[in-house]
Amino acid sequence: MTDPFKKKWVIVGLIWSGVFLLTGLNTTEISRIVHLKRTAEVLQKDREFLKRHHRDIEAVLKRAASAYQRTASARLGLLSVETRLRSLAGQFGLTKFKMESRPDQNGESGMVVNIFFSGPLSGAMQWVAALEKDYLYLKPRKLKMTLRHPDGPSDFVFSCYYRFRPSVPEDTG
Repeated sequence: MTDPFKKKWVIVGLIWSGVFLLTGLNTTEISRIVHLKRTAEVLQKDREFLKRHHRDIEAVLKRAASAYQRTASARLGLLSVETRLRSLAGQFGLTKFKMESRPDQNGESGMVVNIFFSGPLSGAMQWVAALEKDYLYLKPRKLKMTLRHPDGPSDFVFSCYYRFRPSVPEDTG
C-alpha cells in the first residue's frame, strides 16, 4: 500500500472508532435517562397514592401501633390490663375474676395470660367482643367454658397473648 492510502485508512479507522465510541456513550446515557425517567414516574405515582390514601395509611399504622401496649414494665402493664378487664367484666355481670400470666419462651415482648371468671354466656361473649375491639394487644387464643348448671352461670377460662413494648421515659430536663 502506498503512503497516502495508509494515511486515509488510518483517518477512516479513527473516524469509525470515534463513531462507535460515541454510539456506545449515547446508548449508555439513553439507558440511564430511561431508568431515571421510570424511577421518577414510580416516585410520582407513589406520591399520588400517598396523597389519596394518607388517611387510610395513618389508620392502619395507628391500628398496628395499638397491637402492642406501651408500658414501663410488663408487670405494670399487666396490672393496668387486669384492672381494666376486671371493671369490664363487672359491667357484663361476670364474677370470680382472676388473671394468671407466664412469660413467653420465645423471647418476644409478650406473654400468655389466662383469665378465669364466672357468669352468663351472653355476658362472657359481650366481654370477649369488647376485648377484641378495644384491646388489640390482647390476642385471643382460646375460650373454654364449663357449664355448672343448665340455668346458672358457667365458668370460663379465656386464654390470650398479651403483647407489650417497653416505653422509654421522655427526658424532661
